[in-house]
Amino acid sequence: MKHEKTLDRRNERQSRLAQLLLDGRIAVGLMQNAAAQRIGVAPTYLGRLERGEYSNPSPHILVAAAEVYKIPQADLLAAAGYPTSTELPTLASYLHATCKDLPASAIGEIVDFCDFVKKRHEHN
Repeated sequence: MKHEKTLDRRNERQSRLAQLLLDGRIAVGLMQNAAAQRIGVAPTYLGRLERGEYSNPSPHILVAAAEVYKIPQADLLAAAGYPTSTELPTLASYLHATCKDLPASAIGEIVDFCDFVKKRHEHN
């Protein structure tokens, strides 16, 4: 049973990282081959990352992807399970990395509520 939970968490983490990478590439308007070239990896490797097939991608590849996709390095590193020290991840990435039993929908609710509270206090 414990082994299954570990696998589920790893699969969830891989899925989260894959989605961040895919969304990042699409947001900057790059095709997979062009993105892979800029990151410094083979297109097949990037494709496998975007499908969540790798459990421990190299941090330097994630940093390169973050630079190309113009997203916080800490988000990708936290999604992959690496500790981050110099840059804070977004709240959603932090929660995905630290509250592994929470479903994505619950994390979305927490982020939405924090945004609501922040907006409410900006006007005071």
